[in-house]
Amino acid sequence: MDQIKIGEFIARKRKEQELTQMQFAEVVGVSNKTVSKWETGLRMPDVAILQDVCDVLKITINELLAGEDFSEYSEKEYMKKAEDNVIVLMQEVNEIKETKKGGILGVLCSIPIMICALALTLVHVVGATNIVYFFNVPTIFYMVGLFLFILGVTGAFPKYIAGYKCLFNIRKYNQNEMCKIVCTLEYVRKLTWTIGFAIFMINVMAISINYTHFEVIGPFLAGAVVSPFYTIIVEFIHSYILYKCRLTMTDTGHSNEGK
Repeated sequence: MDQIKIGEFIARKRKEQELTQMQFAEVVGVSNKTVSKWETGLRMPDVAILQDVCDVLKITINELLAGEDFSEYSEKEYMKKAEDNVIVLMQEVNEIKETKKGGILGVLCSIPIMICALALTLVHVVGATNIVYFFNVPTIFYMVGLFLFILGVTGAFPKYIAGYKCLFNIRKYNQNEMCKIVCTLEYVRKLTWTIGFAIFMINVMAISINYTHFEVIGPFLAGAVVSPFYTIIVEFIHSYILYKCRLTMTDTGHSNEGK
C-alpha cells in the first residue's frame, strides 16, 4: 500500500471540499497534526474513523486505500481495483504476522546469548584461560545478545535476516520488499554503532568504579578495548550487506522498468 500516494489523494480531496487541515481535523475528530501526517504519508487513518474520513472527502474506502478516484472506471475495472486492495491488505497482514514472529524469535535468540555472556563474565572475574581473555567472549555475547534483543523488540529481525537471504541469493524479493530491507539495514548500521558505544561506556564506567580492585577491572578493561574493534568488524559486514542489497534493488527496479 502506497501511503504517500494515499496521502496526496487525501490532500487533493480535502482541497476539493474546500476544507483546511484544521477544519478537516475537527470534522473527523483528530488534530491537524494527524491530518498532516496522513497527507505526507507518515500515517494512515485509524480503522475506527476510516468511514468518517471517506464520508467527509466524499470517496469510498476502496478509493482511499488505492489512493485514486474510481469514478472514471467501469464496473469491471472497479471490481478489479477492489480486489487489488484486498490482496494488498492481506499481504500487509501477513507481513505484520511475520514481523511479530520474527521479533519473538529475535528475543528468544538473544536470551541464551545474554545468559552465556553473564556466565562468562563470572568466569572472567573468578579466573579464565588466556584464550577467553584474548577474545573477550562475554563482550561478543553481550553485543550480539543486545543486538538481537533490540531487533526482536522493534520487529526488524525478519527484514534483517532477509538481507542475508538476499546476499546469498536464497530468496528473491520485489522492489517494495527490497526497499524495506534496505531501510532496515540502514537502521541496523546505526544500531551497531550505538550498541558498540554503549558496551564501551559500560566497561569504562565499571573501570572507573572499581579502579582500585585490579583483580576485577581486567575483564572490563578487555571489554573497553575490544568493543570498538568488534563494532568496526560488524559495521563492515552490515555495510557490505547493505551495498549488495542496494545493487539488487537497483537491478530489480531496472527489470521492472523493462517489463
